[in-house]
Amino acid sequence: MKAKLSTILIAVFFIATSCSGSKTVAEKPKVDPVIGTWNIVITNTPQGDIENAMIISKNAENVYAGEISTMGTSMNLDNVVIAESVLTSTFVYEGMDFELKGTFTDAVFNGEVVGMGSSFPATGVKAVE
Repeated sequence: MKAKLSTILIAVFFIATSCSGSKTVAEKPKVDPVIGTWNIVITNTPQGDIENAMIISKNAENVYAGEISTMGTSMNLDNVVIAESVLTSTFVYEGMDFELKGTFTDAVFNGEVVGMGSSFPATGVKAVE
């Protein structure tokens, strides 16, 4: 009788512990670290150092989009590609074509703006939201 009771208790224990172990915890969706606002400074331009807000987002098709705002002017980033934390994009400023490219490392952006036959360093940090 004791052996039968012990066997039943052990079976109940194993069933109870195996059921509690099968619970799954919902994982939080991964947040894309490049999406958001970045405070960027483009240095050594003919107009001096220019402070910008670069906003990176994804549209309904899950494709990256962006814009740069500076001195009251907002420009769309075109041809935005971000792969393995590397950004390539183009934009038009005062009728001239420019390329913005760089690398996101944690909350830091290091890159350059290329246009007018020159290259201008572009560095910045992600804004706290």
